[in-house]
Amino acid sequence: MKINSFLCCLLYAGTLTDGTIINLEEFEGRSVSFQCSHRLAGSNNKYFCKDPCISTGDILLTLEPGRRAESGRIALMDSGDGSFTVTFSNLQLSDSQKYWCAVERTGFDTYVEVQLTVKKAVKIVTTVIPDVSSTRTYQNTNTTHLTTGIDTAEPTKLSTALNFTAEEGPNIKTGTIVCATVGGVGLIVILLLAVCCRKSRKTSKLKQHEYCNSANKIKV
Repeated sequence: MKINSFLCCLLYAGTLTDGTIINLEEFEGRSVSFQCSHRLAGSNNKYFCKDPCISTGDILLTLEPGRRAESGRIALMDSGDGSFTVTFSNLQLSDSQKYWCAVERTGFDTYVEVQLTVKKAVKIVTTVIPDVSSTRTYQNTNTTHLTTGIDTAEPTKLSTALNFTAEEGPNIKTGTIVCATVGGVGLIVILLLAVCCRKSRKTSKLKQHEYCNSANKIKV
């Protein structure tokens, strides 16, 4: 009796699994797909269950030959040659456990062990430092041109350029006023000289005329 029980246990262990273990690791929020292969199972029903997979409550999804099945975040696709593909979407940390890919058979079902490990996602924070924008002013004595652009100059250089422009404005106005004043004074001086010359000419003519009259009187 003990020998028969021992032989049954060996037979059960031999038909339960084929020794294949599928190990999977993925981050939470992502998806994972894997294929479970079974011998001589092209026309058999398949199912995917969580450990220990000993009751109907452990079965997550069943699959008919050559068909596709989906429930929640799990999808199964039968290839028709004894293998089927399992897709697990939007993984969560609680999904980390042992699962079984199973095939319904007469007598004992066969299983492939699947060990899934879901790792916590790492958040990467990237800090972007914007470029320092500045305004440059170019100025000459005739016209003023203002151009604005993006520059990586330091703030101290920017303040120096602005101070330089502010100081040049009054100098240009003062020079214009001085030139206008000098020109006006020069014009006035020229006018005065012209008037004086005319007066001196008239005076000399009068004196000459008087001298001639005097000379004539003396002769008479």
